[in-house]
Amino acid sequence: MKGFTERLREVRKRFITRCGERADQLEEAGAAGNRAAIASVAHDIAGTAGIFGFDDLSIEARALDELAKSNAPCEDAVRSMVLRLREIGAADD
Repeated sequence: MKGFTERLREVRKRFITRCGERADQLEEAGAAGNRAAIASVAHDIAGTAGIFGFDDLSIEARALDELAKSNAPCEDAVRSMVLRLREIGAADD
């Protein structure tokens, strides 16, 4: 049976691997102007990133979630988040 630390390491690796998928989802939602989808993806990232030691990503995602739910422009924040997610995902390669 795997220990807690080993299992957590596996789940963290899966989170990092999925960052590329999340970047694609955000990019598509941003291109379509789908603020609900942007908020949903950002909310998911905000809820999990901090657990795996990406506190700054969690804070940025929470801000994007709130921004997407408002009427304020969020294109720059989406681009920034996409870049961050791709950087994290690339570090896993």
